[in-house]
Amino acid sequence: MYNVFAEIFLNILRFIALYIIFGRLHRPKGKWKKLAAYALMLFGYLILDASWWIIGNNTANIIGILLLLLLGLLCRRDGDRMLPIISAFYVSAVFVMIALIVNFYAFMLFDTSVFLDMFNSYVVDFIITILYIFWAVFYYFVSRKMTASVPLSFSLLITLMPFGAVGIGLVAINNMNQLLQDESGRIVAMESGLFLYGGLFCTLILIFNMCAYYLYVRFSVVHESMRFAQELNSTPPIWTAENGLSPLFIEKYQITPREQQVIEILLFGKTDKEIAMELDLAVNTVQTHLKRVYKKTNAAGRFALASLVRGE
Repeated sequence: MYNVFAEIFLNILRFIALYIIFGRLHRPKGKWKKLAAYALMLFGYLILDASWWIIGNNTANIIGILLLLLLGLLCRRDGDRMLPIISAFYVSAVFVMIALIVNFYAFMLFDTSVFLDMFNSYVVDFIITILYIFWAVFYYFVSRKMTASVPLSFSLLITLMPFGAVGIGLVAINNMNQLLQDESGRIVAMESGLFLYGGLFCTLILIFNMCAYYLYVRFSVVHESMRFAQELNSTPPIWTAENGLSPLFIEKYQITPREQQVIEILLFGKTDKEIAMELDLAVNTVQTHLKRVYKKTNAAGRFALASLVRGE
């Protein structure tokens, strides 16, 4: 009974971690895409757990990446076509790395008999899942500021860096498996510090990767704002609460009067439904206008559009 409740609780927490990124950040459009995405977020880990038992860890890891890629494909839409795919690769790499980090430290602290005990294994899983959520929150708040399209070179950097660390970590684990067979039944690596070094290495890579991603997004927003400001030169601000969007912005991106109304209401933090009610339109119509605006301005979504217009 305890095992069932623990699995259900952990699965709910894992759903929250994925929902923050693929439900709140990318927001799949369309009824069937939403249902499929939410089902994948909720049951994806159950599929992954089953594949671990049936076909082994290595193949299961590939299945996990494919499930996240499918989730990214379900979230693709106009103005946000590449970021969900990047997120899928990035999430799969970071989640594996977080699991490696926690397990490295757990191996260092517990002997094999204690660590393999059911209660302690669930404690480790709980810690891993909480760290998933913390990282998902970080990724959500940073990525929603993205304005320009992410260059391919940086996409490779942010995804390959954690993947590289994961590869090194897995090689280290394979080499250290022999240490788990010590006659005393304890982790002899406690003396050599190999598990500690592995955990510290992956931790430092993860922190460095998060800092690099944050700084890139921050600089991309500043660069985009400065570039646009140079184009506008001494013209009035792009948007003010009193005067709305500047005529130059409207002319530059060929914004229609209805799109202008939608943008100006969106800048006050209104949701699609609230915009539709204020303009007496259908929600689908509002979303269609926003898709066109995202395509015209090359913004990745509503948060990116707001950052662009406000010059943040």
